[in-house]
Amino acid sequence: MNVDFNRELEVYSPKGKLKKIALRDILKDVHMSDPAGLDMTLCCEPGKTVRPAEVLKQVFALTAEVLGKAGIRKLKDSSHV
Repeated sequence: MNVDFNRELEVYSPKGKLKKIALRDILKDVHMSDPAGLDMTLCCEPGKTVRPAEVLKQVFALTAEVLGKAGIRKLKDSSHV
């Protein structure tokens, strides 16, 4: 899998303001867990929060229909427990 970490994601804040966030600032890890699965670890910092579906949409050019069928699970980060 080839991911361009220099790419900028465009996301809207809750107030509707457009923000550009560098992918390398939020994406910690991405790898194929199995032929039909992708594990992605995102960094969550104030001002740099992005929803996983938005990353999938912009990085992998997935349609809304495909994203609607995707199962996204949020896992607790055990390194901060």
